[in-house]
Amino acid sequence: VAVVEAGPGRVEVDCPAVALGCGGCDWRHFARDRHLAAKADIVTEAVSRTARMSPEVVAVRSVEPTARRTTARLAADETGRLGFRRASANDPVVTGRCPACHERIEELIAAVTLDGPGEGVLRVGARTGETGLWGTDGRLSEASAAAAAEQSIATGKRGRIREVKEGRRMEVTMGSLLQP
Repeated sequence: VAVVEAGPGRVEVDCPAVALGCGGCDWRHFARDRHLAAKADIVTEAVSRTARMSPEVVAVRSVEPTARRTTARLAADETGRLGFRRASANDPVVTGRCPACHERIEELIAAVTLDGPGEGVLRVGARTGETGLWGTDGRLSEASAAAAAEQSIATGKRGRIREVKEGRRMEVTMGSLLQP
């Protein structure tokens, strides 16, 4: 409910959206080194307890400190503006930006609107720059659909972007999961 005394490895959350109630990032209060260790602890415990496997099978690999989300699933308010869901709720918190997201995703959060409430997915190929958007249960607004066509942005669940990971080129649809 509240932090009485901060534990070791806890840092101030550096995102103004959290103060507005955004629930998009559950781990921003961890210092970087403690963040990775905490995730490794969770996976190690699950592998040992649930899978009954030796914890040595868990490989912890760090991402670059500058790495940012390349896919974001957002909720749209009554006017169609996109935001992340409120912590422990479904209603959107419209922030216009997200420091955890790739800069192109940040641009799209502020620019894309749906035709009323619903859900949208924004995706960018971090190495290719290709972008896509999909209104999962809400159509894109006319302005956003026109802008997407003008800018060659992939749209719809089957819209595809290309990405490169460890020298391999991939085609990813908007409806698929990719965590580079």
